[in-house]
Amino acid sequence: MAEVNVYVNRYADYARAAGHRPPVYGTDQGFAYCVGNDYMVFINERDDIDEQIHTLAHECAHIALGHIGPNVDAEEQAERLSCFILGFAKVMATMQA
Repeated sequence: MAEVNVYVNRYADYARAAGHRPPVYGTDQGFAYCVGNDYMVFINERDDIDEQIHTLAHECAHIALGHIGPNVDAEEQAERLSCFILGFAKVMATMQA
């Protein structure tokens, strides 16, 4: 398996660099894209921390599932996987307490 690099960035930095408006809370949670073996994940830093964690899990799910480009089925698959990952993490944290 090839090495994969994931970089997490603030969405507003991307928006400013691309000439777009910065994201607003509750919209534009984030996105990911790939250049070679490097994946860039952008997260809306204006969202609360729980939403940022969910967005990171969702975007990492897209990467793990090999999704390239927008696709309704891909969104549902990524959402299911991210909820599973976050749910599993909560169970494990509870067991550690």
